[in-house]
Amino acid sequence: MMLILTAVRNRAISPPRGGEDAHDYSHQYETDPEGVGSESIYRFGSDAGDDESGLFKVKNQGTQSVKIYSTQEDTDGVPTVTMFDAKTGKLLTESSPSNPIEVGDELRAGLEIDTQDVDISSYNVHLTINAVATSD
Repeated sequence: MMLILTAVRNRAISPPRGGEDAHDYSHQYETDPEGVGSESIYRFGSDAGDDESGLFKVKNQGTQSVKIYSTQEDTDGVPTVTMFDAKTGKLLTESSPSNPIEVGDELRAGLEIDTQDVDISSYNVHLTINAVATSD
């Protein structure tokens, strides 16, 4: 099985003429960019400023159709991260994988982050994207 992951948006953002933004945002809103909030569920289904759905694409470069899902080995005391189908919103889990992805086709996906019942901290969470051949 061979899959490839690519970012949906792979183009650079150019600054306006003159090379500077005409607006000053530095004091408009006080923020604390420390990450996602606690006791929340976040869905990141597209890149800001892009009309295409999905944070990334999973392309089937193998020789048979596959179903895609994500797994997270360690879920005790850390945020839960799950991949979802950006088109349908369906969470892609082992018990509920994607519809079959044919050879050469792709699945646009996003990530759901669930911080409920997790202490406020910094975490490294490892997510595995699985592909299982479909039986014909």
